[in-house]
Amino acid sequence: MTPQEPNPTKAGQVGQTLPLVVMMMFVLIGVAGLAIDLGNGYLQRRSTQNVADAAALAGASGVPTGTWSANVSQYATSNDEPGDQVSSSFNGRDTVTVTVTRTVPTYLLGLFGKH
Repeated sequence: MTPQEPNPTKAGQVGQTLPLVVMMMFVLIGVAGLAIDLGNGYLQRRSTQNVADAAALAGASGVPTGTWSANVSQYATSNDEPGDQVSSSFNGRDTVTVTVTRTVPTYLLGLFGKH
């Protein structure tokens, strides 16, 4: 039996899958990072919206007695996360506006320079 010579058409294709696998792993990690970070961002947005809504409702209930600012501060303090920035305003008639700002770090997208 004689040894077979390598097929010349396959000789130039050896090792081409490794760069493709590496590239696809980066794409997969990037998509996973995007899904995790966007999901966390949405969750944090809903959380800050809940804090703002509760504080605004509490402030609105204090408008007739003139304690709207104290009510907003009390509800915002009891419901927000450390580091949240809460601002409130009253238009003098019937509207209490509460804004809650929160900085949310990224997890996997930070590896790609997105903070």
